[in-house]
Order: sequence, then C-alpha cells, then structure tokens
Amino acid sequence: MKSIYFSILLLTVLGCASEKDMTSKKELSETSSGKQNNRIKAILGEKKTISAPIQISGVAIEGNTMLIDVSYSGGCGEHSFEMIGSLMMAKSLPPIRTVHLIHITTEDKCKKLIMTQIKVDISDLAFKKEKGSEIYLALDGWGEKIKYVFE
Repeated sequence: MKSIYFSILLLTVLGCASEKDMTSKKELSETSSGKQNNRIKAILGEKKTISAPIQISGVAIEGNTMLIDVSYSGGCGEHSFEMIGSLMMAKSLPPIRTVHLIHITTEDKCKKLIMTQIKVDISDLAFKKEKGSEIYLALDGWGEKIKYVFE
C-alpha cells in the first residue's frame, strides 16, 4: 500500500517538473520569435547608436538576405536590431564594406538567454545593384568576411 502512494507521489512530482520545463521552453520560443522584429533592412550611413551586448553564432546569405544567428540576455523588455553599412569601401577586388549589427533594447534586467535569427535585406549594401555584382561584408563581431553577390 505504501509503495502505491509513493509511486503516485513520485509520478505527480515528475509530472509537475516536466510541465514546468515545457512552459519555460514555450516562453523561450515566444520570446525569441514573437516579441521583436526579426526582419530588418540594412541601410548605409554612420553608426550613431551604441549596441547592447550580442553574440553572433552564425551567418549565411540566401539571395539578397543575410541570416544572422544571435544570442543575448533579456526576456522582460523589447529588443530590436538595425544594420548599418559603412559608406566607405576598401579598394580591393571585390571591395570590402564594414557592417554593424546594432542591438537596441530598453533596460532589460532579465537574464534569460534569448537565441534567435535575424533576417536582413542587404540589397542596399551591394557594390552595384546589378546581378552578379560582388562585395565582401565585414560584419562587426564575426571573424570572417562574407562574400555577397547581388541577385
């Protein structure tokens, strides 16, 4: 009889723990996909805003879109991103343009790790807006230059 009560108690405790885990995973999913704008358009200009801390873990280009995997701490406030490309280019073949991803947030004191993907229309960063025009983008915070071919 005691073993039956113990089994029921154990299953109840384990069931509550996994429900809590599912809730936190759901909250993380909602935070990383629904509460900030993950689609932005890159612009040319001067970097005027200081970026909040961000970690870039992956970069890829699909057509005229750059996909950037980022992580940062937060979870209580709103977060948005801007991409600013330098007006100046290094004279090489193909040319090189420095690019900054800026993380904008209010004073978010939460410490949840947010992982998300930012999709950036980079067509304005092209050397020439002609199909096949090549340029290297030097993204601040990413160790490698990224080859971009305008489509």
